[in-house]
Amino acid sequence: MVYAREDAGEVGRREQVNSGAAGAGRRWNPARVAPLLDFVIALSLLVAPLAWLMDPWRLAVGPLRLSVSWGIKPVLVPVALLALRGLLARGFAMLLVSEGALALAGFDREIPPVTIEGESGPDESPVHFARDAELGWVFQREGEFRGRPVNRLGFLDREVDVRKEPGIRRVICMGDSCAAQGSPPYSGYLHAQLAEDPVAPGNWEAFNVGVHGYSSWQGRKLYRLRVKEMEPDLVTLHFGWNDHWSAPQPDSVRFGRVFGARLGALLNALHRKRFYAFMVHAARGTVKPDSGETMAVRVPPETYARTLREWVDEIRADGAIPILLTAPRAARLASQVVRNNKLADMEEALAIHDRYVELTRRVANEKDVEIVDLAARFSGPDAAPLFSGDGIHFRKEGLRRIADEIHAHLRAMAERGEL
Repeated sequence: MVYAREDAGEVGRREQVNSGAAGAGRRWNPARVAPLLDFVIALSLLVAPLAWLMDPWRLAVGPLRLSVSWGIKPVLVPVALLALRGLLARGFAMLLVSEGALALAGFDREIPPVTIEGESGPDESPVHFARDAELGWVFQREGEFRGRPVNRLGFLDREVDVRKEPGIRRVICMGDSCAAQGSPPYSGYLHAQLAEDPVAPGNWEAFNVGVHGYSSWQGRKLYRLRVKEMEPDLVTLHFGWNDHWSAPQPDSVRFGRVFGARLGALLNALHRKRFYAFMVHAARGTVKPDSGETMAVRVPPETYARTLREWVDEIRADGAIPILLTAPRAARLASQVVRNNKLADMEEALAIHDRYVELTRRVANEKDVEIVDLAARFSGPDAAPLFSGDGIHFRKEGLRRIADEIHAHLRAMAERGEL
């Protein structure tokens, strides 16, 4: 399976904090400001006349002579405080009216959860994984996944160093279980090919950082958090399956960001307010659904295309070369895949996937980025032996074939002087 729905993971260090989190009694309440301000205003009304009567104020201590004159400033202090009190009252009233109006209108937009570093909460990660507040789940470093060892960096491949040796040309293969599967995965075959038959001068290496169940949204965040520091020269992106599986919420909402205790507590208080959710969506330009977006999936089509476009720009800005891979499929998928993802029938399942393949091609064309079109090359009856029974993953020969296709594409790039 590409994504195990029934899985539940191990306890991590950082968890989502929901609206019922402990410590609710310590939340800051804006209504407490008004009484405090009233006290300060009353105090200023008492002090202002005294300050006016004592103007100028003189102090003589031995040879020291001090004289201070503040004019009408003491009189202006209560006026300024009263004006501030009025503005606050008006602001609170506006927020209350806005919150009530949004509630009556039925506004109930989800926004990414707030995660406070070091806190604990419910576990929603698949089994065999460690929970991660920002990515959802990751492999347990130096653990085991379905009989395969996980390296110290937390991926299903041989041991590699974060920092590459001088003179090394590094190819990092990113993706979902299609990139991570196999012993070795297709990155392992590619690594052996590059060592035996390098496509350009230098010492070449390849390894994968694919994670089972990942969408492109998670993959891009993984790149930012852990992969870019590995100094890749080329990055292959192999997504497009988990993105279109059905989900109650998109991945951009399911997984949050990690904040420190103080900022996290403030954002958690705001997180429960409709007005705050409305402002977040308004700032993103997503108060209304994107045109044509009716699919309840993990990464909607337009979001998928936008993620790839922005990711390509990000990889290029980091000095590496992005390469898109289309996700091939067999002529038919396993019936269980169709049922598990709440699709009407086989035709709908194939059509949805083909739409994401086309989006990958479109992004490659728009951004003038390298693409290995596996979906086109693995089509037809001759490709059937390359796929496993689910029509999604690959047999060993399929993995070898993917490595061959990437190796050939790298050689073509080298011949064009692009490596």
